[in-house]
Amino acid sequence: MSKKDYTKFANKTEKVDEKHEVVIENTIEKEAPKVEQRVEQKVEQRVEQKVERKIGTVIDCSSLNVRKEPSKYADILCTIQASEKVEIDESKSTHDFYKIFNSAGVEGYCMKNYISVDR
Repeated sequence: MSKKDYTKFANKTEKVDEKHEVVIENTIEKEAPKVEQRVEQKVEQRVEQKVERKIGTVIDCSSLNVRKEPSKYADILCTIQASEKVEIDESKSTHDFYKIFNSAGVEGYCMKNYISVDR
């Protein structure tokens, strides 16, 4: 991870009036480790998600609806053609629907009956 230049956030003072000054604390020293830890956690989550994903192929239909939610009554986001490859996230799939990502970047749900898992 690249190190950022936080010098512009160094301790500063600001005059409120002649009798009082407000000191703006240098919060970078306090917050930077927390931010880096949150970023590292997000990266670890992404790596874990990648492990759980598989590739599938659309089968047994000419086009397959990609739905917003895992329900046959949910809104249709788009359709994908027979033999198209999709990425499957099994961790977010349900009993009847796969959570999929197609090559156009659309993510949604498709019925498992129409997707053959390749690997």
